[in-house]
Amino acid sequence: FSIELGWRGQGLGKVLFDRALVEARKRGVRELHLHCLAHNFAMLSLLRQFTSTIRFEDNEAYAVIVLAND
Repeated sequence: FSIELGWRGQGLGKVLFDRALVEARKRGVRELHLHCLAHNFAMLSLLRQFTSTIRFEDNEAYAVIVLAND
């Protein structure tokens, strides 16, 4: 997802990401595999809130978020 330039820095990315995780859990998703460009510092910062492991390869970053299903 992307946040329009004038709306960045207000926590909207975190809100969208939180809601995506809630919906994924509701649908029984166990893992989310994400990637972004290695210089997308905003997305990397967001990913670090949910996983401690981000793998960098070439110009991309990859992360897996394991969702706990109750």
